[in-house]
Amino acid sequence: MQLDDLIQYLALSELGGSKFFEQKPKNPDALYEITKRNRAMLINHINEATMEVCKKLPMYWNSVAIRLVEGKSTYELNSKHSILNMPEGLVPPDEPLILGSEEAYYYIYDSVDYPFQDNLLTIGSVTSLSGKYDMSIGNSSYANAIYTPRPNVIEFPEDMYENDEYVTLHYLSHTPPIPLTTAEGTEYDVVFPTTLLEAISAFIAHKIQLKPQDANNASIAISHMDRFNMICDNYMNTNISNISGDVTMSTFSKGGWV
Repeated sequence: MQLDDLIQYLALSELGGSKFFEQKPKNPDALYEITKRNRAMLINHINEATMEVCKKLPMYWNSVAIRLVEGKSTYELNSKHSILNMPEGLVPPDEPLILGSEEAYYYIYDSVDYPFQDNLLTIGSVTSLSGKYDMSIGNSSYANAIYTPRPNVIEFPEDMYENDEYVTLHYLSHTPPIPLTTAEGTEYDVVFPTTLLEAISAFIAHKIQLKPQDANNASIAISHMDRFNMICDNYMNTNISNISGDVTMSTFSKGGWV
């Protein structure tokens, strides 16, 4: 779905009478009118809503390879470390990466077709090529366990580099954030099930109903959140979502960063 189509859907939903859209459009034939500032605010709410849906419904599982660096144990999971962001003229070396080299800054090995997009919710599992390391996350009972000391940082055993040059992270993700300045008329594809658009509308209605705060507004906001939860639950229960049955789900339920 194109972003403009999504915004039009929201304009024609219960949000049509909200502060985001002009209530007295200059063009009487326009389906909706929205200022640049309100459009940016609405996109921000859309990003928040889609993330909340993805937290409730683990629809998107991705994988990415991390190339281990000699002398390094902690790795920030940020696209700035992707090989896709290497400066022109710099290429991944054939020889092992060494801490301090310019190439070692780019240790996330993704691809144009499957880029790492800073949309990680939680790490489900990690696989090692050698099989010499237990890939349990945060399990201190294992000597070679791995850890996530911060939401987007993963820590490997210091000697892992000696046996494995690459490890693969399998992670739960959300829809990539839409740039707030995406202008009207821009072809921007929002990868999200159309059957869950009502959930986006309900979540945003919940958010804007919280201000100003009073008993009546709070009650209405709660009803919108109840509807949001009901839509997500129905989506899960009817099995129309692509929920993975991978063993990573058991690791995810142990308490990752969400």
